[in-house]
Amino acid sequence: MKSPAPLFSKALFNKNLHRFWPLLAAYMFFAFIVSFAVINYYRYVIIITSEKFMSNLYSTSPIIAFVIGLFSIVLAVAIFAYMHNSVATAMLNSLPYKRKTVFFSNYISGLFMLLAPLLVLFLAFVGICLSFNCLDFIALSKWLFIFASLSVLLYSLAVTLGMLTGHIVAHIVFFAIANFIFISLEGVIKYFLTTFLYGFIDSSNFYIGLGNNWLTMKLTPLAYVGSISFAEVDTTLITWLVYLLFSVLLFWLGLKLYEKRKMENAGDIIAIRKLNHLFKYGVAFCSSLAFGMILIEIFNVGTNFALSVFLVLLMGLVGYFVAEMLLRKSYRVLDAYKGFIVYALILLVVSFSIYYDWYGYANRTPDINKVEAVAFSNDWLSSYTVNHLQAEQSRVFMNDIPNIPNSLALSYGNPIDRIEEPSGTYSYIYKKQENLSKEETELLWTAIPGIYTEDASIGDIYKLHTYLTNNIKEVRNNYRTRDTNKWYAKQERQYHYFNISIVYKLTDGQVDIYNYPVIIPKEALSGSDNDIYNQLVAIAGSAERRSKKANTLDIETANIVSILLNDNISTEKYDYYDKYSAEHPLATRETEEIKIAPEDYTDFLAAIKADYLSMDDEEMLQLNYNNWSYIRISIDNQSLPSNNKFREKSETIDIDFSHLNTLNFLYDNGYITEDLYNYVVKYPDIQAEEDKTSQSNLLKINVA
Repeated sequence: MKSPAPLFSKALFNKNLHRFWPLLAAYMFFAFIVSFAVINYYRYVIIITSEKFMSNLYSTSPIIAFVIGLFSIVLAVAIFAYMHNSVATAMLNSLPYKRKTVFFSNYISGLFMLLAPLLVLFLAFVGICLSFNCLDFIALSKWLFIFASLSVLLYSLAVTLGMLTGHIVAHIVFFAIANFIFISLEGVIKYFLTTFLYGFIDSSNFYIGLGNNWLTMKLTPLAYVGSISFAEVDTTLITWLVYLLFSVLLFWLGLKLYEKRKMENAGDIIAIRKLNHLFKYGVAFCSSLAFGMILIEIFNVGTNFALSVFLVLLMGLVGYFVAEMLLRKSYRVLDAYKGFIVYALILLVVSFSIYYDWYGYANRTPDINKVEAVAFSNDWLSSYTVNHLQAEQSRVFMNDIPNIPNSLALSYGNPIDRIEEPSGTYSYIYKKQENLSKEETELLWTAIPGIYTEDASIGDIYKLHTYLTNNIKEVRNNYRTRDTNKWYAKQERQYHYFNISIVYKLTDGQVDIYNYPVIIPKEALSGSDNDIYNQLVAIAGSAERRSKKANTLDIETANIVSILLNDNISTEKYDYYDKYSAEHPLATRETEEIKIAPEDYTDFLAAIKADYLSMDDEEMLQLNYNNWSYIRISIDNQSLPSNNKFREKSETIDIDFSHLNTLNFLYDNGYITEDLYNYVVKYPDIQAEEDKTSQSNLLKINVA
């Protein structure tokens, strides 16, 4: 009875180790360098906790991941290099081994050389932790599991990709592309949509702290492993199990491709002929998006749809025929034009459908009855504001919140642990500002002016949103007509550029993001321009926004260390003012920060609050667009413990030309001169006249 062919050959395994031991030695040397660096880092530290050790260890993840990726492709290319040479391929296949045995033995030998140094590094870390009395064996084992999973995945990917090509350079290039294809495609597709789909906004910009949960990030293991922290390890273990299962699938696929591979295809870019069309159209598509968008950016023609599509098609044409040349190994490829015509027609249909929004993307609105809170801005939304809106499932940044509620300051500002430093001082560990409770989230909202929770405010915002969607064609066409260099150059009238951003937090926890850029002339408003502007004015002057702006100044005077006023007016504003008062040019005066006297703290803050409550709605809309000064309030909140991270902080508040109560207080109490007072009072009219003159001159130049 004939015995079955062995699956593994010890001779092939040993032969690979004998041939490629320098690669194993180089990887071992890297492990030695990393362990030495860790020892050197901790040699002056008196007390090391296991948490601190592991946190610092995970901070090296990007470097370790890069090295694993590098050695994965180097080992795969080295061990399977014979497949790229027909003579070497024929010689190896003449050996008394089945293809399954050759593939399995080669695969295992490379995987051994990839995992052995990682195990050595793990043992070195165990020894280091024992010497510093900070060993957490389970945590270290999880670290080993994560990077072993990454090693198996990347090596399996490198080997399988090698089965698809007969060219060593293509093998390396395919591996690099495969590692970043998803995250790169996401980037260029979103850029394409941002350029051509009115109202599109990349919501991932706002999800700070949750970035490593995105699907494209998980489909990019090299980037994903570099993004996780020690605190997130337990929540990501399922991902690494999926990576291991996918590695098994890649191994099986690589084996089947190796068994079916025609060895005479050595030297071909694509060794599996059935994949030629996939390669050709894939290159054309990636070339269209990547290089097409680069040209659009270089020539600044994003507002010209026809020219932009032409550039995208042009780069697709280049990519298509370059791919055809690589496949045929010939420059005579013009007879393949029919395939590109089909590709171009499909791309044109997709581009037109996006540009004219056949899918109704900009027409979406949520159910008003499910809206719990809204983040709104007419001038882009801060990612911090959006994160605070979804604080129950995101990281927040309380350091940037003025007048943070004391209960939150105590919960997240008091230290939960401390670490002794070599100098004898202590560094404190604080509770992470993320995944707040529902009650904490709602309390946080009360301190942020950009978030609206009152029914009246939500109703006004939803009314504006509904108006925009009901008139979306007119709104979109107005914006596209005006957002061009030609239109800007012809304008005699001034205009507003509003980027209306609306983010709804729904009762089920979902967050919906909408964005509508509009350009509205400042004078002679009519039609949708007038309706949109009036609704923006109403929202800006809402009672909720006014009260939140005023509440940021509810600071006990006993907690105020200092209030400094900065009146360092810009040179541009000097020039305007000098035309009005040449005898007293502000540019010649000495400027310095003006310190408000402690006895005036209460009245000064009351004056600013009075301005927020007394400005008309239109002034509230233009708030902080044209400032003449700002104040910086240094606070020492004595109701908080001395080691609370929020006890000492500073708040900066812009003072613009609508803060008349503030201006009068500063002048009446001798903080500013009469010259500066007159400047602030008269500057808006001077600027308006100057803008009108400059626009008129610009129009004459363009007409000429």
